[in-house]
Amino acid sequence: MAAFRIGIPIVEQFDLMDVANPYEVFCWLKPFWRDAGAELEVLLVGHESDAAVTAFNGASLKTHTSFAKLEDVQLDVVFVPGGGGSYIDATRKDTDLLNFIRDHAEDAKWVASVCTGAFVLAEAGLLNGARATTHWMFLDELRKRYPAIQVVNGYPRFVRDGKLMTGGGISSGIDEALYLAGEIAGQQIGRDIELAIQYKPQPPYGVGDPAVADYKTWKEVTTDLS
Repeated sequence: MAAFRIGIPIVEQFDLMDVANPYEVFCWLKPFWRDAGAELEVLLVGHESDAAVTAFNGASLKTHTSFAKLEDVQLDVVFVPGGGGSYIDATRKDTDLLNFIRDHAEDAKWVASVCTGAFVLAEAGLLNGARATTHWMFLDELRKRYPAIQVVNGYPRFVRDGKLMTGGGISSGIDEALYLAGEIAGQQIGRDIELAIQYKPQPPYGVGDPAVADYKTWKEVTTDLS
C-alpha cells in the first residue's frame, strides 16, 4: 500500500498556528479517506529528527523526521509555514530548508505556503511568474523583493496557481488545508472534515483584513507591529 505523504518543514521562529491548524485538518483525512488505498502520513520535518523546534511565541513542536532522511522519499504535498521578520531573514539563508523545498516541489502534487511562508517559496524560486499572496502586512515587501511574482490585489484567503497555493494571514491555513483535503480525497471528504471540526468562522469583531477594519484598529496594529 503506497503512502500519501504531506511534509510540513519547521525551523526556528515559525508561526505556531501556521503549522498546528493545517496539521490538524490534514490529520482529519484519516477517518474519512477510507477508499484511498493509501496510508496517510503527515510529517513535521526539520534539520534534525525527533528534535524540538521553537516557535516565535516560545511554544515548541517536535519533528518526526529530518530533511536528510526524506532526501529519497517522495512527498505528495509540501506545506510551508511562515513567521515574523526574523524568520523570513533566517530562512533566506537556510540552504538546507530551501534545497529540501526545491527538491520535493518538482514531484509534489501540491506546494503550498501560509502567511509569510510565501517568502520561503519565493526564495526557493518557485513563485516566479506565479500568482500569489501573503500576510497583508508583508504584501509590499513581497512585491519589492520578488518582482517576478504576480502579487494578487486585495486580501484573499488563499490563491491557487496550478499546483502552487499561497495563503494570507495566519488563520488562512485552515482554509487552505480544507481546500487541499478536498482536492486530495474528493470534495465530499473536504465537506466532511469542515463539519467534523465545526468550521464556521464568525469572528466577534469583523475586522479581519484592512478592507473591513476601522482606521483606529488598523493604525494600532500597524504601529504596534512595525
